Amino acid sequence: MLYRPLHPDDQKIVGRWLARVVAFYLLLGLIVVAIVAVRVNFIDPQIAAMKRGKSTYVPQASRLDRLASAFSAMAAESPGMAECALPDRRLVAAIESRREAQDVLEDRLGEVFSAAMKARAACEAGNFGEALAIYESIVVAPPNP
Repeated sequence: MLYRPLHPDDQKIVGRWLARVVAFYLLLGLIVVAIVAVRVNFIDPQIAAMKRGKSTYVPQASRLDRLASAFSAMAAESPGMAECALPDRRLVAAIESRREAQDVLEDRLGEVFSAAMKARAACEAGNFGEALAIYESIVVAPPNP
């Protein structure tokens, strides 16, 4: 025989350790599931908007802020991009304030966001004059009563 049987007291200790190890791995599994659920974002705002019949999608304010921050970081890399960063940041702030006030239709905010993306694309392509003209033409305001 290669091993001898455990004493009953030792068997209890091994049983307790086995229970602890199983509980640890169950807890670890729950944490992994929670992290995956948060990272995957099961309730995608774009899918929810499509189910409601909305044709356009307006990102959440935090996503807009991240986009603006990324654009500002890109502006620091290129001297010409700095010209576009300030109007872009102002536009993002205006979109966020209108969204919080809920006085502009989401479809209109979607159009404004699309125009902002065109201005960013023009800026990235080096067409700074065109980009600034697009930024100046964008109006984020509540509809007239």
